[in-house]
Amino acid sequence: MVSSALLLDTDTPEPDFLYISGSPEDLRRIKKPVSCSFLLTGPVAEHDIPESLRGLDIACVTEPAPVVKVLQDVFALIMSLVNWDTRLHKACLDGAEYTAQFNIIQELFTIPFILHDRNFRTIAYTDDFFDFINAPNADWEYIPTEMVNEIIMVEEDEYKIFKHREPYIYPQYPCKERWLCRNIFNGPDLSGNHYEGRLVAAYDQSSPNINGQLELLALCGDYLGVVFISKSGKLLDKKQEDAFHELMRSYILQSKDIAEQDILPIIKGEDWQIQDLYRVAVFHIPDTLDFSNRSSYLCRQLESDLIHSCAVIMAPFIIWIINDRFQGDPRNKFGNYQKIIPYFIREFNCKAGISNRMDSFMCLKDGYTQANAALRLGEKKDPHLWRYNFADYTMDYISERLTGELSLEGILHSGILALIKYDKENGTEYLKTTRYFANARYNMTIAAANLPVHRLTFLRRLEKIKEISGIDFDDPDELLHVHLSIKLLSLDYKL
Repeated sequence: MVSSALLLDTDTPEPDFLYISGSPEDLRRIKKPVSCSFLLTGPVAEHDIPESLRGLDIACVTEPAPVVKVLQDVFALIMSLVNWDTRLHKACLDGAEYTAQFNIIQELFTIPFILHDRNFRTIAYTDDFFDFINAPNADWEYIPTEMVNEIIMVEEDEYKIFKHREPYIYPQYPCKERWLCRNIFNGPDLSGNHYEGRLVAAYDQSSPNINGQLELLALCGDYLGVVFISKSGKLLDKKQEDAFHELMRSYILQSKDIAEQDILPIIKGEDWQIQDLYRVAVFHIPDTLDFSNRSSYLCRQLESDLIHSCAVIMAPFIIWIINDRFQGDPRNKFGNYQKIIPYFIREFNCKAGISNRMDSFMCLKDGYTQANAALRLGEKKDPHLWRYNFADYTMDYISERLTGELSLEGILHSGILALIKYDKENGTEYLKTTRYFANARYNMTIAAANLPVHRLTFLRRLEKIKEISGIDFDDPDELLHVHLSIKLLSLDYKL
């Protein structure tokens, strides 16, 4: 991996660069080996390479060419690779369909691909895969048994193959049809211990650069693997893969549009209705709990504790959808979700964000957003707590959204900014007086009693506040802006 290309005009080249030179003599001036690459623009015999540099990454253009022209071509290639990598990365982050990701991959890596899980269920494949294996273009759910032996080893050494973390060639011995394989392991960074799937590509034996193919396969496998793991979950049991749980996962993440008429037949099987009352909880499971191995168990635990709930895996989180219509079901050993969540938090040392109650299944996406925001904001603002209700962090969420494009100063009422400035310069507390006035719903008597000051003293302060700020306390829209500004300032934001 190189960061950029440079002409070799130094005797101390820097790491991670590709240095281009027109003569082996330039290499002889290098004082000591470094972790960079070299490209010579003319044929070079092995004995022309200095002994101190042998074993390093040195390549040669097969035909003599001007050094500057080679530099331009190499730099253009690096930029095209960076652009390709950026687009593939973005497609994966955006949750693009595998077809779109494969299309980007094949712009540079033009060989057939297939992605399958550990049970040889086909997840995705390129259109040219069937042409390569001379098979009819069928809609495979699972790779046919007769094909499994051709694309992956099924013999005594198969478990050794499953342990490979780096891309490998199968089979190892030369033959007509060889494959490049990239195993996918669980975990958000694919560093888990459980094999989950495999990306298989046809080995382009006409290419002289097999190491380049393996490097590209590793990169593509990492991107596709993260998407695959996030979509399929880790160690999912059959219940996690049924239509009901898949619906919850797809609808909450809105990976695709789902119409009400498509939802109803699935949830009816659980005796749920569109217009039931729902609530969403998001549990952040700590790394120490070995999420990948216990996530399915945790989901089953929640669903057994509360009948008519659904728990789905979205590592490192568990999303719990609760149907409030069944809270009084006598089969619930803990009664309701409010008793289950504290127990679950204590038992598994996790934290939870909880949404407001939703009055329709179609609002579950909002419920997930609320619960996720409550967990995120709560962990940041109140890390000593373990349970966070969105109702307690609504203003924090509104403030975060409001200040997403504008700074806090850009949102506050100009009169509030004027009061802040005046107080700092004169040591007064006119902003505090305004806050008491707003919290008393602009009732002078109540505000004066809460400060506490005499009502006439409060009235004189209010006249001074009007003079400094220009606030029209008779304009309801302006008062709303003033009140919102004061609320935003109370959320520990500093100017």
